Amino acid sequence: MIDTTSAYEGTTAKTQSITPYVIEFVTRYVGYFIALLAIAVGSASFEILVEYKIKQIIDLIAQHHDQQIFHLIALFVVYKAMAHLVYFFMRIVNLHYAPRIIKKTLLDICMQTYHHSLYWFDSQRSGDIASKIADFQEGITTIIESTFRVVTVILTVCIGLVFLFNMYAVAAWVLLGFIMLYLPIIYYLLSKQMVYQQAYYKARQNAIGIINDGIVNIFGIKIIGRVGQEVNNALIPAIHQWQDKDRIRRRFDTFVVDSIDTVLIVLMSAVQIYLLAYALLRGEITAGIFAFVAMLTLKIHTQLNTLIEAMLFSITPNMARVQSAYQLLYAADEVTDQPDAKTQVRIKGQVNFDAVTFRYDKRQRDVLKNFTLSIQPGEQVGLVGLSGAGKTTVIKCLLRYFDIRHGDIQLDQHSIRTISQESLRQNISLIPQDITLFHRSIIDNLRLARPNATHKAVEQACRKANIHDDIMDMPDQYATIVGERGVKLSGGQRQRIAIARAILKDAPILILDEATSSLDSPTEKRIQSSINQMLDESRATVIAIAHRLSTLVQMDRIVVLDKGQIVEQGSHHELIEKNGHYRRLWDTQMI
Repeated sequence: MIDTTSAYEGTTAKTQSITPYVIEFVTRYVGYFIALLAIAVGSASFEILVEYKIKQIIDLIAQHHDQQIFHLIALFVVYKAMAHLVYFFMRIVNLHYAPRIIKKTLLDICMQTYHHSLYWFDSQRSGDIASKIADFQEGITTIIESTFRVVTVILTVCIGLVFLFNMYAVAAWVLLGFIMLYLPIIYYLLSKQMVYQQAYYKARQNAIGIINDGIVNIFGIKIIGRVGQEVNNALIPAIHQWQDKDRIRRRFDTFVVDSIDTVLIVLMSAVQIYLLAYALLRGEITAGIFAFVAMLTLKIHTQLNTLIEAMLFSITPNMARVQSAYQLLYAADEVTDQPDAKTQVRIKGQVNFDAVTFRYDKRQRDVLKNFTLSIQPGEQVGLVGLSGAGKTTVIKCLLRYFDIRHGDIQLDQHSIRTISQESLRQNISLIPQDITLFHRSIIDNLRLARPNATHKAVEQACRKANIHDDIMDMPDQYATIVGERGVKLSGGQRQRIAIARAILKDAPILILDEATSSLDSPTEKRIQSSINQMLDESRATVIAIAHRLSTLVQMDRIVVLDKGQIVEQGSHHELIEKNGHYRRLWDTQMI
């Protein structure tokens, strides 16, 4: 028996550091980043060389030495062409790598998301998850592009300073002093901006999640007639919060960042032009040097503005987006496979619950208490009890919806902890009350159970589930698109498709969880007939939870639960004769 503390005992899953992912990402695409660095060096070098050639041309003209003018103009044209051509090379490199990066980031984040427990998905809004996945992918792509711009700016400034020191050191020192003053201020602004950006994206995420939640539940909102109430109580407050956070970050950008930037740039330009004019009048520099230093100074100022824009409005917010997405989607998995977990396991169908104890997060009482139950291969067992007795929790524990607190659950003497979650669930067919269907064709939804199933096998499963005739009456028959969550089908049709999917899967364990409770009586009888036919032909171990006791009469054994414990078990007739808990439930039909 395993004794372990559940991840849901009020603890919070720790977020993994993003650093290992960044290192792995950069290592994988090191060739791409080296190529971008080389392109950035080329771009910065040719930009400076273009202006240097203008300086040489001006000096030749001033000195009336025109014998080399055409040579310099030719070099100017070459450098100018190369300054533009390097970006063509960048597009070629991006054509090779960018699609791969999109694929990798999306697959990484989606697979990480899929690994979370079912309980985790129940605790999140689907809109939040989808938005975070998009934020992660788009954020990384934008950060790479913006970082390239930043590196190009830094290289341009460095190469420009080298030229300045060689021609007019005073201007170079003044410009360097300005940069040294500029950078700490920018660093401080970036730190403040990051805080505002994170608050903005958090508010944005909350509003989008509420919008998505409203769309998902639009039927319930409209049928109750409370669209206005939903908007006023949930949507408008979220949008107001989003609006406020956006206003705060924009106010900071406008009145702090732009103001400080304008003052520094204008002051530096005035000082630099004054020094150049004074040096030219004193004959300390040539007209070409004056033009070169003036152009280079203005270029560096422009480059620093580009640096601010890229850092504040691109890299910083996208780092906040990526970090926010990573914190949610890369939170430590609550239910994990052991390193040596078995895969490709095919079991016979024996199920053992050994002294299982479980409670949900932060609840004071155990939902299951020392729960022990042994089910033999091929046995059909019904679970009954009042609401809250623990019936569905038993099923969720078996599926590793979450990990149990104490005890062990075994399939064919193998603890489910030693079996990979994927392999565990491949051995179990589940027909729930709320059927999951994708916005795809009927045959695609059926083949989820067995991807390589032939059309004939699919049709046979549908005939056994009494859904084939309904499908053939549809416009596109098996190619009919069922709509999101199967909304184009009736509840009975969705239920019978789920039965056909279970038949097609042919797993050694079959679970029926209130499979007919949400249907009207005629449809329920029809579905129950399909289920009975499936059970008669099935060799699987069956665990059934049913709202109506009459649907479990033919079970080999009925297990009665009360407050997480087994209080009675036996066949229907044995339990009726006991005149105990089950008999009272049968007489009153309270479940």
